[in-house]
Amino acid sequence: MIRYLFIAFLLGPVMVRAQDSVVSNSFYRHIRVLDDRPDTTRGATSAAYQQYFNALMDDVTDSTARPGELTLQIRNFHSYGDMHRGGVWMRIVLYARATGGDERYSVLDVLDTVVETTTNVFKGSLHNRVVSATDETLTRFIRANLRRGLSNAARWYGPGDLHDVENLTKSDLFVFTADTLKNGVYLSYSSFASQQPDGVMWEYNPRSTFAIVRNRQAFIFLDADPMPLVRRGNDFFYIGRVRLYSPISTEVASISALAALAATGGHFTMMAWGAWRKKDVWMRMDALSGRFVATREVKRGEAP
Repeated sequence: MIRYLFIAFLLGPVMVRAQDSVVSNSFYRHIRVLDDRPDTTRGATSAAYQQYFNALMDDVTDSTARPGELTLQIRNFHSYGDMHRGGVWMRIVLYARATGGDERYSVLDVLDTVVETTTNVFKGSLHNRVVSATDETLTRFIRANLRRGLSNAARWYGPGDLHDVENLTKSDLFVFTADTLKNGVYLSYSSFASQQPDGVMWEYNPRSTFAIVRNRQAFIFLDADPMPLVRRGNDFFYIGRVRLYSPISTEVASISALAALAATGGHFTMMAWGAWRKKDVWMRMDALSGRFVATREVKRGEAP
């Protein structure tokens, strides 16, 4: 089935053919889009996002779907690109609405990713390749959650809570509320967030470890390498090496602000290839997913 993809970087509506199979006996039939982008005046309209996800749900469900409802919260959605490389950075939170008509919501999944692709004279339009890759990512994300239910211990939020869901989540997690961290090995974000170690220091595999805490100092593992995790205020950070584009100076506030500079008037903006540079950036741990998001460049003299 043909559906129209309306996304912030589009020059206009682009038709893409859904390649994904239908999910039978889906728990959800409907989807509601909550547009919480920092700047909703750029890129696609809230109505266009709703239209796209309505069409997506029609494509991947059938008559066996239950009358459940998903709420999809768009936290960020930005495009970037040059003549040969481009992509979209998106942060989306997916909620299941309580059955029985109650307006309560619980987090089902989080999509916090960069979809990037390249092109050349043989591969065709970069614009169309980015659109197609983005559509595939969003479709996989929705399909993966259509038969995912909630546990009895699920945390429920009211409609007004969704705009502050990260801070409300932190108030429930020991890793954010405890004065000190427990020594030990943590194999997942879940165990780290609840401060329930999975093992002790002398019996862990760096490649399957999320974090360790030694002498109350936490280290996060990336590609089997431990990186110091530091707490600043009510957040945890490590310093990562990230490729950024800075059109003004070396003082880049965040990837989201960076991408917003690229997404002018809803058009896919071309940038000079020489402007891409790798920089040291403070990477913040997300309370919902345990993934890390770039916040700002490390200033001179700052240290973990």
